[in-house]
Amino acid sequence: MGTWGPGNLECDAARDLLGDRSAELTKAVWDGLRDPLSAEADEIEHDALFVSLEWLLAVDAAGCFDGWKLPTVAALDPVLEAWLARWATAIEELAGADFQARRREVIEHTFARLRAVCARVEAERA
Repeated sequence: MGTWGPGNLECDAARDLLGDRSAELTKAVWDGLRDPLSAEADEIEHDALFVSLEWLLAVDAAGCFDGWKLPTVAALDPVLEAWLARWATAIEELAGADFQARRREVIEHTFARLRAVCARVEAERA
């Protein structure tokens, strides 16, 4: 394994570990988005999804994320749309219209950030 610089991530072993951790995080987000329970605001799967999403976005912003395993935007978009449709149905039973609107805005902003990361990584792969 080679080392090419003094930084914490400037060696092959660190980059391999970064790829492994990034793949684990990507899997947690991708599996969470496809889990029907994650769209139910009163389920732990909902919280787990958004913790994983925020973690992924923060790690990416810090330059410590290897997005190689992220889905393409074409694969992501229908999953996000289906998730939002499930969430809209589930949240009607739990919260009033004002909270629903504010929460949807936060969710859509989070999904837009994820989509931007996926788009950037997809462009880098090309």
